[in-house]
Amino acid sequence: MNSNSTYRLMHFGLRSTPVLIAILLFASSCNPSEENLAPVENLPELTEALETFDEEVEYLEYYSAGETNARWGFRKWRRKPTFLTLVSALNYTGLLKTVIKGKLTIFAPDDKAFSELGLNFWNIRNRIDKETLTAILLNHVADGFVFSSDLDCSLQTLGKTTLRVIEVDGGLVFQDDTDEAANILFTDKKAFHSIYHGIDKVLLLDMPAGTIADLAIDAASSSTPQFTQLVAALSKAGLVGAVSNPDDDLTVFAPTDEAFNNLYAGLGVSGIEEISVDILTRVLKHHVVGARVFSNCLENGMVPTLNQSITINADEFKITASSGGDPVNIIVSDETVDIKASNGVIHVIDGVLVPANYLDPLM
Repeated sequence: MNSNSTYRLMHFGLRSTPVLIAILLFASSCNPSEENLAPVENLPELTEALETFDEEVEYLEYYSAGETNARWGFRKWRRKPTFLTLVSALNYTGLLKTVIKGKLTIFAPDDKAFSELGLNFWNIRNRIDKETLTAILLNHVADGFVFSSDLDCSLQTLGKTTLRVIEVDGGLVFQDDTDEAANILFTDKKAFHSIYHGIDKVLLLDMPAGTIADLAIDAASSSTPQFTQLVAALSKAGLVGAVSNPDDDLTVFAPTDEAFNNLYAGLGVSGIEEISVDILTRVLKHHVVGARVFSNCLENGMVPTLNQSITINADEFKITASSGGDPVNIIVSDETVDIKASNGVIHVIDGVLVPANYLDPLM
């Protein structure tokens, strides 16, 4: 990681300080306001709009004052971005026809952004295979017209990946799966059947490794197993299928094995087999939110789950169950928060969330 990347990660606080933008509202299903609807006639096609873009925009670059000096600063300058590499990439992959036919939003990296990956207008057909480039480009496209006023804390792409939208210094940046965020150069430009926003970085997003169920089962059977009790509980309650649908959008707050063992000790039972299916089902559903809620989307207050509501303290990354008691912690590390699945996101927690009244028969 270079010093610039390190600064940006520290600056954004992505893993330690949630940005309180909104909760359970996602730009992937944005419906643009009527006054912003782009006309579909008398506008240039996207390639023409990109090739003829002729506006100066502001660029931002962070820098270190020196290896022995902890201070950081930033430079700003203005220039006209060009988008010839993006146009070439759209033509090369055949995605241009898709973009032209559908009402889509494109987050357009400029030529400088592609050059940082060693790609340009002349060499892109030889330096990267079509399949890989197609997957990268689809990370830059969202369904429908998503204007800047519609941007929320996360965004689903046509590549079936999730792009986080982070608030920084009163503005927005796009965070992919690297430490470097993409600054927005301009917004809300209209083309035929398209809205496009300029960005200064190619967005690199990993495809999720599977559904929430797949990830939990894989973790439970790994060489250093975790979620063994969660998987056992889901299996006994018949809920594995409920977190297996790849078309769902869910958030699961996943208790560790230690959290379940502490629950057993508190209840005076030896394990999951002594808890009834009915009670177990209600407890597990208290850990599932019916939308993707990434860490930067957390907000203080009550959040409905599939059974009752939990209370989020986003400032401290804590959750209180509907039954009250001590809050549990969302464990904050690269491996335990914002674990992306094809049908949602997992956050690891250090306690079991007990809904009100349901464990009374055991206590």
